[in-house]
Amino acid sequence: MFLNPTPLEIDTTISPIGVVSLEVADGVDIFAFDLFVQYDPALLTVSQVTLGGFLGEGLFCMDMVNEPGLVHYSCTRFNVETGISGSGVLLELTLEALGQAGDTILSLANSQLFESQDAFQVDLTLEDGAVSVRPYRTYLPLIITAKGQGMGAQQ
Repeated sequence: MFLNPTPLEIDTTISPIGVVSLEVADGVDIFAFDLFVQYDPALLTVSQVTLGGFLGEGLFCMDMVNEPGLVHYSCTRFNVETGISGSGVLLELTLEALGQAGDTILSLANSQLFESQDAFQVDLTLEDGAVSVRPYRTYLPLIITAKGQGMGAQQ
């Protein structure tokens, strides 16, 4: 499981908002997830969490936690008996910069995927993401030309 893109670069001179996807690569029989995304709340806030299409329609999701520094979201497939195999997006997070430059890790620690048969945890590799917030500025050369009369003393 990984975050895409990483690093996400937010240029606050263009927009304070960026979107990152939490994705599964080469999953086998994925039936449910319990996701934790931790980040620096001094730099970012998560303004929106949107379910991706990987697990399909008819998901049953628990109450989402979205507090400063943490998003916790759990969902399972509902009224079906099999999981999904392949690659795709589980969630999309809309991140909003809070006005200062800096870098933060998007940690996936403790996140889990579960398979359909016995709801066992799936062995997986978690790849943390990163966000770089910059008030990028473009500096152009300043060219000044002077025309005019010099100062002279009159007698």
